[in-house]
Amino acid sequence: MTIGIDSSPFHRIRWSTDAILRFVSGLDVSRVSLEIEHLPALDRTYLCALRGTMRSLGMEPVLTWRPSGSLREKDSGTRDRDLLESLEAAVLVGASVLRIVDEGGVADAALFASITPVAARQGVTMALENSARWTSADLLTLLDEAGSESLGVSFDIAAALQAQEDVPAAVSGLGRWIRIVQATDRACLPVVVASLRGSGYSGSLMARIDAEAPEDMIRESVHHLKELARG
Repeated sequence: MTIGIDSSPFHRIRWSTDAILRFVSGLDVSRVSLEIEHLPALDRTYLCALRGTMRSLGMEPVLTWRPSGSLREKDSGTRDRDLLESLEAAVLVGASVLRIVDEGGVADAALFASITPVAARQGVTMALENSARWTSADLLTLLDEAGSESLGVSFDIAAALQAQEDVPAAVSGLGRWIRIVQATDRACLPVVVASLRGSGYSGSLMARIDAEAPEDMIRESVHHLKELARG
């Protein structure tokens, strides 16, 4: 397993993308998630330059898209356009995973029917994140129905706990669909990592904390995750 960092806590203290990357570059991590809504530009020139920066730092980006409103409730044309634009941004910035954080509720496989072939051609996996309203069971049903390797899961440990899920059972159930893991609950991490190993997971544990001054806590979290990943 590799270690990454979720950039979301830094946006709360208004760090720029450049400032986040400067901080992250000193932590010896493999991935960093970048939120589309907080990038200074989405044109080809900027995204390709950012891709070069990430490569020079030896890190792969995970691009995060937070749709405005529920995917299920959005007009299909608007939803598809926004998702396709996010996929294109992921390709340009060099991300193999587009993390989708939708707090609006449960979607279904039909919503992604026209998008998954595009993602497959572009080599990008759309990783749908669980939430209190979109549980691992809901995601598993959707993924089984869709049957596409271009759809996967971003597993958020804290969200699973909030939904009162049995976290190790959720990890085992989602198994091969998990692409990244949002590691936010240290008390639960050892058993989760053990479950991930049992499922053959070899992706990233993304350090994320909910604090207004995240630097020291992120450093501690990265150190802790590295120890767990080494086993």
